[in-house]
Amino acid sequence: MKTIEWIGSIFGLLGAFLLATNTRVSAYGWFAFLIANFAMIAFAARSKHYGLLTQQLGFMATSALGIYRSGLF
Repeated sequence: MKTIEWIGSIFGLLGAFLLATNTRVSAYGWFAFLIANFAMIAFAARSKHYGLLTQQLGFMATSALGIYRSGLF
């Protein structure tokens, strides 16, 4: 369980860093966010943290929108 939580945290930080660099690779931060969202959704569901689960489902939608708007998919 801790591994999933750490994967979510690390990829969330990576996504934020990539977007903040405002470089040609910044758009890949959305994929890092998406990985973080999946990990945190799994963590929240297993831990029965339904507020966090709801938040991550919303963030997953914004990550998907970011991927679409950046032209990566």
